[in-house]
Amino acid sequence: MNKEVLTIIVTYNGSKWLPTCMGGYAGIREWSDLAVVDNASTDDTVELLKGAYGELIDHLITEKDNLGFGRAHNLVFSAPWAKPYRYYFLLNQDASIEPAGFRRLLEVAHRNPQFGILSPMHHHTAEKLDFRFERYVSGSLRRQPDSAVVSVNFVNAALWLIDRRVIDQIGGFNAVFPHYGEDANFAERVRLSSFKIGIVRGAIGYHLRKQTPSASNIGRTPYTQMIIGISKLVSPSSSFSRNIFTVLKLYAVLIGKLLLHGRMKQAMKHLGGLMTLLKRAGYYKGFQRRCLPLETQLVEKILAGR
Repeated sequence: MNKEVLTIIVTYNGSKWLPTCMGGYAGIREWSDLAVVDNASTDDTVELLKGAYGELIDHLITEKDNLGFGRAHNLVFSAPWAKPYRYYFLLNQDASIEPAGFRRLLEVAHRNPQFGILSPMHHHTAEKLDFRFERYVSGSLRRQPDSAVVSVNFVNAALWLIDRRVIDQIGGFNAVFPHYGEDANFAERVRLSSFKIGIVRGAIGYHLRKQTPSASNIGRTPYTQMIIGISKLVSPSSSFSRNIFTVLKLYAVLIGKLLLHGRMKQAMKHLGGLMTLLKRAGYYKGFQRRCLPLETQLVEKILAGR
């Protein structure tokens, strides 16, 4: 194996996005091999991966169940053929990067080994940043020179260059998350380790998801609120008893606001979500760790507990 990077793409009913992500990968192939995990797509994604894009893919894993983002990546992290790589580049199916941006990420990674995760600026178009990226990136970052590497607490995992040493130290994504929330938990665990998270000002990537503003807290779906609750419960930054108190307060504020707005039905749905979280609190406590094993048994444990 001569390449030091393994790009990982997780797909789910993503045939419309394949020209985007696979086209982006084709431009960085000289530095990276490619592993693709398909999460039980029901469209023609797998057919396209095996056909039109087959020559680009070094390892293709097709799952019978949708494992979600984090657990699908864990399957790759734990594969024997993935362990010799120095870096993993996580590329969303709705994301892309140009060769110059990727080369810049690698250059910065080589010179700054203290950064366990590096990510480019996330654009939606050449002129416009991705709306969520823009929301949590301060204006000061955009005023930095292109040579700057800015330390941040979080950047979403659409375009992550991860140092293999991070996986060796803290393990993979927390398998307790079904869909969403796993990248924030992973970033929290990275911050608690000896590594930093950085955005490379002079590197540009593209995240082409729909630019829809996030709902206010009272507009959140019960599922979204439950993911936030799970994130709080399994946070390794504080004790589990404190985490439970944080979740109770989070839900109390939300339910109180809903009742004040006369939204009884929605309030009861969130109350049901809270009761589910509390009922399974002992189960979630088992995943409140800074370091999580990569063994696929962890994935199987979650699937069995659905």
